[in-house]
Amino acid sequence: MPDTALHDLRIIELAQGVAGPYCGKLFADLGADVVKVEPPEGDHARRAGPFRNGEPNPEGSGLFLYLNTNKRGVTADLATDDGRAAVLGLLAGADVLVTDMYEDELLTLGLDYEDLRGRFPALVFTSLTPFGRGGPHGSYRGNAFTVYHSSGLGWETPAQQVRDPANQPPLAPGNPQADYFTGVTGAAATMGAIFQRESTGRGQLVDISGQEANANHVRLTISGVVHTPDLVPPRAKANFDFLVPCSDGYVFLTPYNLDHWWERFQQIMGSPEWAASDAFLTAEDRGLNCDAIEPLVHMWSMQHTRAELYQMALDIGIPCFPVYSPAEMMESAQFIDRGFLESVEDPEAGPYVRPGPASLFERTPFNQDGRAPRLGEHNDELVGKPTEDAPVQQAGDRRPAHRRAAGDLPLSGVRVADFGWILSVPHSTAWLGALGAEVIRVESEQRLDLLRTMGLTRGSGGIPGIERSGNFNGLNYSKHGVTLNIQTDRGKELAKELVSRSDIVTMNFAAGVAERLGLGYEDMKAVKPDIIMMSGSPLGQTGPESHSTGWGPTTLAYTTLPYVTGYEGGTPSSMGGAYPDFAIGVHMAFAMMSALRYRDRTGHGQHIDVAMGETVVAMTPEPLLEWTMLGTDPQRRGNRDPHRAPQGVYPSVGDDRWVAISVEDDAMWAGLRSALGDPAWASDPSLDTVEGRQARHDDIDRELSAWTAERTSHEAAEALQAAGIAATPVLDGPELVQDPQLRHRGFFVDIDHPEVGVTASAGIPLWFSETQLHYGSAPLLGQHNREVFTDLVGLEPEEFERLVRDSVIV
Repeated sequence: MPDTALHDLRIIELAQGVAGPYCGKLFADLGADVVKVEPPEGDHARRAGPFRNGEPNPEGSGLFLYLNTNKRGVTADLATDDGRAAVLGLLAGADVLVTDMYEDELLTLGLDYEDLRGRFPALVFTSLTPFGRGGPHGSYRGNAFTVYHSSGLGWETPAQQVRDPANQPPLAPGNPQADYFTGVTGAAATMGAIFQRESTGRGQLVDISGQEANANHVRLTISGVVHTPDLVPPRAKANFDFLVPCSDGYVFLTPYNLDHWWERFQQIMGSPEWAASDAFLTAEDRGLNCDAIEPLVHMWSMQHTRAELYQMALDIGIPCFPVYSPAEMMESAQFIDRGFLESVEDPEAGPYVRPGPASLFERTPFNQDGRAPRLGEHNDELVGKPTEDAPVQQAGDRRPAHRRAAGDLPLSGVRVADFGWILSVPHSTAWLGALGAEVIRVESEQRLDLLRTMGLTRGSGGIPGIERSGNFNGLNYSKHGVTLNIQTDRGKELAKELVSRSDIVTMNFAAGVAERLGLGYEDMKAVKPDIIMMSGSPLGQTGPESHSTGWGPTTLAYTTLPYVTGYEGGTPSSMGGAYPDFAIGVHMAFAMMSALRYRDRTGHGQHIDVAMGETVVAMTPEPLLEWTMLGTDPQRRGNRDPHRAPQGVYPSVGDDRWVAISVEDDAMWAGLRSALGDPAWASDPSLDTVEGRQARHDDIDRELSAWTAERTSHEAAEALQAAGIAATPVLDGPELVQDPQLRHRGFFVDIDHPEVGVTASAGIPLWFSETQLHYGSAPLLGQHNREVFTDLVGLEPEEFERLVRDSVIV
């Protein structure tokens, strides 16, 4: 048996498309035995393509092949007794069921959680649906498009590029990103439930709402609505656009946010006189004058190629990445050096290139070598055969003794030394903290987290202060906090002392910084041989471009996602919600829990290298598959979809109010006609097929817009959902915070902060039937210094006080 992280798990995947299969893929590629159950006609991703030479082939769909690596596959007709019996037989030997079927469908089949829990008490039942179970919208139909627009992300996309709101509606990404978010959220939550089972012997329902999984990415907006509502920006452009034109395309460039970046940027521009203006001295000044600065920067940038700008930015350490097409991304020296893009020769699909893994495990790497199953390939092996007995759970708590004593949550007794800052790593450790881990956030007064400093200008309730940042407090709950100057020798020693008492250590320093500080993985392993270390960065810890500097949103340019996202005929577009930082954080949480499970079984720790760019490409396979299988360059198409029509965002009553509608198939088109009152324009028989509707999409859009413009977005969505049509209001931040579905499901949690008081924060986007997550306040700066350094690390009180005076613990 190969040495894989999760080979002792068996997952039954009763799901189609993207969200459920991506969840299953993350397990399968780390060694779990994932059995995919398809209907007799197959997963609809088999019909999505792309196909070799454009010729449909259910065994040669690029998307299906990518999402279903390393799985075994069976078919079952759930409308029959034999089909349902086949699923029950598979569940007898399973640890987890992953399904994207709606609750009402499962109840009809007798395969819902309540039907199964008595028969399979140790089964973790993971449900992935657009709006989750229960609540006023639990039965709403949806897909990646409507989920994205229901979450606040659509409202914010494109970020800082909307100059004409009436003619630039909220925008969806160029691939079903929302489903990938839902899938990885399901994977991370499932790992939490598996850890919980170690203490109780029982499985539970893991209920994932696509809306919540996507709203997780607008956490900063939610914090703004709660803490500083007067400062929540409009959808129209109000700050710098990341997109900067060059002589041969575009880069994402942000030299404006920090003063030292702006100083360096002036130098590479040749120190023009205009850039030294007193009006541009501070980041706040520059933001207020962005419309004056941008044209002047663009006059300079247009004189250079993307490669020239990227190299200049690399040399001086400011965030800049070229906007790559799929063909250009394939030439990336960084991806080539790291072997990230994988060439495949498939007998049905022919040669193509797919993304590599979302993260690199040093000891138990993701592996995609196992081909996706052919339709029904393993029926003879698995269906109707005697199954293994259900996993036997030993009586009592199976965790190590020190973890049993620490508490009853999934990760109780796990200690995390968190050296991360800003967004992605802190979000990953907030997951671990909410699941019960003791997370010790290590900060320094010499280098305050940028989210803390936002409290100085955007303090909660309009009161400035580094403890009053809604963004910091809403991202760093359930943690302890210490301060440590790791630039000093004694500070480095104390960091290692803390790590020697920890299970996991996290960092997102620029590549090479930890090693230069003497805090790299080999240094950590020397003091704690079984340590798990997770490093996050824009492009990874190795490779010729590993020293790149970047925010998540600028790194996005490298991944082809902005290239395929945008209005038809328009420019590449950036995404809302500080994307992709929080998606990266969820992947990190899944990776760390997977490594922890492996260490519990074998005693071996390992290093995990998470490169933002690679993780996003792993969630954006479609452009790369289309280019390498068909040789076509994907085009920006706004809110439309090649497989659905009509689909779009339509105006409704009110200023800049919109409703998102997606007609998935011909049956849903019939429902739309009925909901509209069977108007004469819709009775044309040519519209009864998706091809006919695509051909007349503009005509349909005009008629639909006239209908929606007479209704509020909520009225329109409710009327359409009553007819079984995927539709949702496009929610902005304030509407999101008041959304009845999110409130019903408890997505917002009230946390009592010692300085700010009780306020609402976006919680971890999951719901467990048996486990109550832990939400404690974000720490004050250095709040737990004495507790951690004396009680845990073992400093004598006199030495502690001396190190405080010497600005080591500071």
